[in-house]
Amino acid sequence: MPTSRASSSPFPRGAVNHDGHHLPLFIVQVTQLTNGVFVAFAYNHALSDGIAFWDFLNVWAGIARARLPLLSG
Repeated sequence: MPTSRASSSPFPRGAVNHDGHHLPLFIVQVTQLTNGVFVAFAYNHALSDGIAFWDFLNVWAGIARARLPLLSG
């Protein structure tokens, strides 16, 4: 990542986390744009393999497309 962008990143510097003890295992940033959104995330590879990762993304996108109502806490 270019140094000019590194300071604005929500992700912890050096977020290569192999042990999962000091940094988040999964982190997401949603940026709302004028005509859409941008979703960035990083996760520890120990959480899943490539197939599970794409399955997760497809399910997450399906939920977003369905525009389900938010749960009230």
